[in-house]
Amino acid sequence: MKDKKDPLGEDVGFVKGVGPKRANLLARMGILSVEDLLLHIPARYVDRRTLRRIASARPGEEGVFLARVETSGLRYRGSSRDAVAVVSDGTGVMELVWRNAPYMVNNIRQGMSLLFWGKIYVGRARVKTIYHPEYEAFSGPAGVERSLVAGRILPIYPLTEGLQARHLRAAIQNALLKLRDDISDVIPEELRTRRRLMPRREALSQVHFPDDLERAEAARQTLAYEEMLLFFLRFLGKASVEKERGFAFAPPGELSERFRRSLGFTLTRAQERAISDIERDITSGSPMHRLLQGDVGSGKTAVAAYAVVRAVESGGQAAVMSPTEILAEQTYSVFANYLEPLGIRVVLLESSLSKKKREENLALVEKGLADVVVGTHAIITEDVRFRRLVLAIVDEQHRFGVAQRAMLLEKGKASGAFPHFLVMTATPIPRTLALTLYGNLDVSVMDEKPPGRGPVKTKWVRHGQRKEVYRWLFGEALAGRQAYVVAPLIEKSDKLEIAAAEELYEELRAMAPVGVRFGLMHGRVPAEERRRMMEDFRRGNLHILVSTTVIEVGVDVPQATRMVIEHAERFGLAQLHQLRGRINRSQETAYCILLTPSHLSEDAEARMRIMCETDDGFRIAEEDLRLRGPGELMGTRQHGIPEFRIADLMRDIKIIRAAREDALRLLREGDPLSDPRVASALKRRARAEGIWVG
Repeated sequence: MKDKKDPLGEDVGFVKGVGPKRANLLARMGILSVEDLLLHIPARYVDRRTLRRIASARPGEEGVFLARVETSGLRYRGSSRDAVAVVSDGTGVMELVWRNAPYMVNNIRQGMSLLFWGKIYVGRARVKTIYHPEYEAFSGPAGVERSLVAGRILPIYPLTEGLQARHLRAAIQNALLKLRDDISDVIPEELRTRRRLMPRREALSQVHFPDDLERAEAARQTLAYEEMLLFFLRFLGKASVEKERGFAFAPPGELSERFRRSLGFTLTRAQERAISDIERDITSGSPMHRLLQGDVGSGKTAVAAYAVVRAVESGGQAAVMSPTEILAEQTYSVFANYLEPLGIRVVLLESSLSKKKREENLALVEKGLADVVVGTHAIITEDVRFRRLVLAIVDEQHRFGVAQRAMLLEKGKASGAFPHFLVMTATPIPRTLALTLYGNLDVSVMDEKPPGRGPVKTKWVRHGQRKEVYRWLFGEALAGRQAYVVAPLIEKSDKLEIAAAEELYEELRAMAPVGVRFGLMHGRVPAEERRRMMEDFRRGNLHILVSTTVIEVGVDVPQATRMVIEHAERFGLAQLHQLRGRINRSQETAYCILLTPSHLSEDAEARMRIMCETDDGFRIAEEDLRLRGPGELMGTRQHGIPEFRIADLMRDIKIIRAAREDALRLLREGDPLSDPRVASALKRRARAEGIWVG
């Protein structure tokens, strides 16, 4: 809805050149308001002031070129169809190739002028070739277009299908012109001067249409600081949970000792440190607010189970919330195995339960007969009432929004106690970054794996050897080993991803020798069938489970020690690491195969190399942050760990610390949240659900 009092909060559809159709496309990227549009900053820039000539370009070099499309069409390569364009700039000829992308023929037509860039290879017949070049197309001859596209710094934006870069640039330029007098500074002048930052109007102009690359970076840093300052003002300015009175747990007793004896293994030093941290919190009288982060397989579940035992031992109930039904069912199974032999009753709540079973479990929870509730967001629905909720645990917490976590805490307050709060993630964040961002959370880091885990070996294999990979995998299956095959990640829609999994499932069944048994897992498999299939896989009745990324977290089948990830280049580092973590659950050496096309971007090649070099989640987290562009943390859009639009969480660590320091000082000295400019900025940004937490 149009906000008449705040021009920056107007719907983006009112910007000249946008309109309803493009507004819908922009909404896919979270761009709803005019300010969202202005803060959709370039991912990078191409310096068009130095265009290369094709004749002077050499293989292995990168360059920006302006050339005319002489011909375009399809080239058949086995069962694949490649789009190919032959271009010329008067000094030489080059081929542009899009592998397995026949639709590109509709985008690149004879007579067009293309501004394109990429790395040069030697292609067929020794012709200079760029694979999957980035480009911008113009109608008309190159000579006419040269004056329009050369001699400037070109901003390159994240886009969505159907939205063209030139339309986005025009919309941003129109918004800047229209709102020139309405863009006021959010950063107090004293801070802006001390931190040597640009005025907001200048920063927005220079980040999109910079005079030079140095000014572009200075503008980005200004906007990153502003983003982080606003984040910390809201994040740290809200009433602290420490003002609430927490439920003080009784000292550890017989039940805790029985739990430790029943584990059958010795806890690692990292697990013992985390338990000591939790003990200190839950007996302090103030609510625990702790982040437990650890690498895949570091034993976080056992630590969480100990905390649950302590809650029950102290006369209360515990709730464990998981992001998916598959993970909730896995967590329920593990907790039931740990706790029910001790006389602790565990129940499951998820949307796929029958009405009768759900009503039975709800009654047990309300009467206090269920000690532990494990489930999805179904735990926080209105009809769930606890007798005395004293501990709330959120697993893979980055997948939940702040409102969902708050609703879980409210369940405890409604039952008379402000619950202790433990959030867990297997997506490691560099420790300094975690301490900086999670200013209101105490952080426990588990950087040690339990003994008895075998090594995991990762191999990067090109698609040319795909048949050999599956011959090996089928041989392993016939030898009694189990495996996951992960379908390619397709960003367009969940339906397409499921279709990819189903297609892969049928293909592999047709390829496999007699005796290899398959299962298929994705988010739309009915719950009962899913549970039955996972149980069959766990018991060894199935050799190979073909799946989407629903197995990314929580699925624990120790005897599954093989994995093939199709189109691994489409996944972020952290997601690849999470997937690989499924096969490192036993003493046996595990093997993970990353299948990719022959030609990859430099970033994709870097990700594959890192995966082959290390299985250290904390190093992978560092590399992931280094490789990712602004606004991304762990490779996918997330809803709890803040995803910033501008701040780069690796490169901007000094900016983040400065903004946090300044926010704390402003909060100590007054009430900056009452400043109308700050209040308006926070209100506008709150529309981007999941980006802001506090």
